[in-house]
Amino acid sequence: MITGRDEVEDERNVNKAKNVGAWVTDVKIICESIRARSAIFNIRRILDSLHEARLTKFELNQLNLECINNEIMKNLFSREISELINRFIGTQTWLESFSVSRCGVPVDLGLEILENLSLVSGNTLQHLDITNFFTKFLRTSMAAINGVCIRPSFRSSMSRFSQLRNVKMDYNCLDEEILLGLAQNCAGILQDLTVWCAADEPCGHSISSSTWEHVLRLCPELRVSVSISLHLDTPYAITRLFPGGMPLAALRFESTKFREASTRLVVQHLYNFTESLEELDLTLHSRYDTSSFEVIANLVISCRKLKVFAYRGNLQRGKVMDICEAQKDGRLQLQRCELRLERPDEMDVWIMAEYGPIFESQNSRFSIIS
Repeated sequence: MITGRDEVEDERNVNKAKNVGAWVTDVKIICESIRARSAIFNIRRILDSLHEARLTKFELNQLNLECINNEIMKNLFSREISELINRFIGTQTWLESFSVSRCGVPVDLGLEILENLSLVSGNTLQHLDITNFFTKFLRTSMAAINGVCIRPSFRSSMSRFSQLRNVKMDYNCLDEEILLGLAQNCAGILQDLTVWCAADEPCGHSISSSTWEHVLRLCPELRVSVSISLHLDTPYAITRLFPGGMPLAALRFESTKFREASTRLVVQHLYNFTESLEELDLTLHSRYDTSSFEVIANLVISCRKLKVFAYRGNLQRGKVMDICEAQKDGRLQLQRCELRLERPDEMDVWIMAEYGPIFESQNSRFSIIS
């Protein structure tokens, strides 16, 4: 594993990769930022040294090209990196895991990479992570309402994967046709689907409950994880993005901007998933209506399979105690409960002293951070 810009630019690491390249099976390169051509040059040398390797795992993340202020250099670097990846992927026929996320690959070259990957490793790849794979230039344009999922080349590439167990991607890259295609090609195999959506990326499409029900018949073990931040211009946005038939197992929800619309409708909609939710991470604005506190506590207590609950915002201490009591008497089986509450309160110390030992005795973790 090579991490950080300094390590990528370190000649010793490049030489090390050259000496052992033929025996490498997993490679992970994380470069927090690329500001100089020398980093790209060394990444090229590292990948060149791995051409004869029989890799099963390839990961290249966090290039953070957005930090480059010069648009010409940013475009140049992103294209060079994309071309390096594309050429390298063509030499690897044993890949089981491919992760190139948070890199901002130009759309045309990104589609070429996926096509090449699907042609070479479509029958072997089990894990695919293309979260924030494409550059924001398309995602923030008017053409991005449906993202790259409308591109025929993207659809054909995704249709070639037949062994995927775990897929991570942007919501804008997923529509009903692509989801059904994945479920049909990977029937009985696909187990985890993680989708991500940011507040500044419009979602012009949604996936119906009937589609999710059909997908579940094909992939009965499928678990869906969603990480989403919304301005919540309307509370009904979440009902459109999360239809009742979705096998929602994990949700990380952040309301990034306060709106007068009540949170109650949003949280009440999550009651559709009390039989499936295993992880729930909520970040709500502190100005939300206090009447929602009881709804939130009741939602948590109703999720019998819930293992992880994290909350950031304002929450009445009495409702915190209700959750703790549910854990104490066995109605909940939380493995981790983390609360970051607004407005520090002396009662936090008492709650921790009263219920902390109970969580510990159940081999679970409980924390209140004000």
